[in-house]
Amino acid sequence: MKKIIVCIPIFLLLSLTLFPMVVVSEQNGEDDYVIEDRRWDVKLFGLFPNPAQFLFGSVDFISVSFEEDDDQPDDLRVTMNLRDLSKLLPEFDSGYTVSWWMNNIHYCLVVHRLPSNQISQFVIGHSDEYTDDIVQWTDCDGVFDIEQNCIKWTVSKEVIGNPSPFSHLTSIYATTFVRKIYDSRSGADLFKDLALNAKSFTDYVVKY
Repeated sequence: MKKIIVCIPIFLLLSLTLFPMVVVSEQNGEDDYVIEDRRWDVKLFGLFPNPAQFLFGSVDFISVSFEEDDDQPDDLRVTMNLRDLSKLLPEFDSGYTVSWWMNNIHYCLVVHRLPSNQISQFVIGHSDEYTDDIVQWTDCDGVFDIEQNCIKWTVSKEVIGNPSPFSHLTSIYATTFVRKIYDSRSGADLFKDLALNAKSFTDYVVKY
């Protein structure tokens, strides 16, 4: 009986010591995936099954990652990986967004693939404190890489509140949509890939 009583605390101490090491390793590896989504899950209005999934590879996102580089510590890079960006959807506007919260402010990255197959300006928006509505948009750098099936935003940390090391970006969420444009100012989102049924979510911890 004494041996059992002694072994249990030792096991618990080892578990508590090793577990944080595993979590830090997963969050701070070369690919810091904050969302891992399911494939073939673009839905009508984001709600109803879509039997024509093969047409929507360009808006079927599969993961989102956040990255920093010690050579450029003042920038944050966000990458959305998609199933097949070569799948064109003529006459439709395709939208791609990644959002998060930090210090009670909502931030949102956006880019559009226009019906003409042109790529819009990459932008980052932010809300006022404690509100969800974006009140200001700022241009940022970005790459729409069809060959690698990914979209990349590069954002100056100055634009996102100058987060200090170990700050947490929380409630990270991603959305893609296919929108039919009726005129220059209105449209309707017909198909969406929402992160509601993603395989996994996690916060991002700022490194630099």
